[in-house]
Amino acid sequence: MSNVLRTNCAIIGDSCVGKTSVINPENSGKNYEMTLGCKISVKSVRIPDTKYKVDIFVHDCSGKQLYCDILDRLWSDVTLIIVAYDVTSEASFRSVKDWHTRCTKATQEHPTFGVLLACKTDLSNRRTVTLAQGESLAKELGLQYFECSARDGSNLDASFFYLAHEWYKLYMEKVESFSNAQL
Repeated sequence: MSNVLRTNCAIIGDSCVGKTSVINPENSGKNYEMTLGCKISVKSVRIPDTKYKVDIFVHDCSGKQLYCDILDRLWSDVTLIIVAYDVTSEASFRSVKDWHTRCTKATQEHPTFGVLLACKTDLSNRRTVTLAQGESLAKELGLQYFECSARDGSNLDASFFYLAHEWYKLYMEKVESFSNAQL
């Protein structure tokens, strides 16, 4: 039997960068249906060599400005974030800072781990945002950097594994701190 840790994660960024396809790659390339507001999915990640798994409740947030007020309220319970952009769209890359700022303002009371996720890397012939640019921005924002492609399935789970492991480490630190305080 395993112990289950749970946490909330927002995946944010402009419309059409691939957020929904990262969460549900089986729907990638099929009839596109824009996310309206927010859809919640669960990603379960087993922590190797432990009895723990982390259930990440992923809030797939619309990239449309119309939903911003609703999303700001949803983000108050978020402890993990993924800011996504499309490597073929400089505009989506330029908006990363704005998305990150808005979300972290709403989550300022929580210890937040985050990821900058470059999507659509399979479109290398159309790529306009370089790996170096992505890594530099991630470092500037204090985020871990990952690249992925929902179309070819490459590196889709890496960001979720990273976030789950960081959440598990934080939990274990708190357990250890509590145990030491009891002594």
